Amino acid sequence: RIVKTINSTFTWLRAGSVAILIIGITVLMYFLSNSSSLAPVVVAASSNPVTDTLPDGSSVTLNRNSSIRYPEKFKGQTRNVELKGEAFFAIRPDKKKPFVINVNDITVTVVGTSFNIKSIAGETQVVVETGIVRVTKNNKTIELRPKEKVVVKDNDSVLLKVEATDRLH
Repeated sequence: RIVKTINSTFTWLRAGSVAILIIGITVLMYFLSNSSSLAPVVVAASSNPVTDTLPDGSSVTLNRNSSIRYPEKFKGQTRNVELKGEAFFAIRPDKKKPFVINVNDITVTVVGTSFNIKSIAGETQVVVETGIVRVTKNNKTIELRPKEKVVVKDNDSVLLKVEATDRLH
C-alpha cells in the first residue's frame, strides 16, 4: 500500500476558503433582500378614486389624478409618505411614531386622526375631520382641530386657519 500524507496547512486553507465563500454569499443575500424592501410603493389614481391600506394599517383614499409614495415598511421614528394631488387619510394612532405627509414644500404631521389634503394648481389645503393635525411650512407651524382648515399657496408662507364649512372634502 502507498500511504500519502496530507499537508495540514492545505486542509486549513481549503476550509478557510469555504468559510469565507459561505459568509460572502450570506452577506450578499442579506443586502439583496433588504434593498428590495427599501423600494418605495407608488399608488396612483387616474380616472377613479383608489383606496389603499398603508403598512401600518392606516388607510388612504386617493382622488382622481393623485398619487402617494411610501416605503413597503415604515422604519425609524416617523411614518413618512409623499403625496401629489388629493387624498383623504384615516391614520392609525401611534404616539411614538408620528405620521408625516410631504406635499409640495409643506409637512403635515399627525399621530392618529382623519383629514383631507388637496394640492392642486399651486395651492395646498388641509381639512381636519377628527383629531389634531400639525401643518408646517418654512419653519412656521399651525395646529388644526376638527372642522378647521388651512389653505397655503406655493409662493406664500402664511399659515392661517379658518373654519371648514363644507363636508365634501
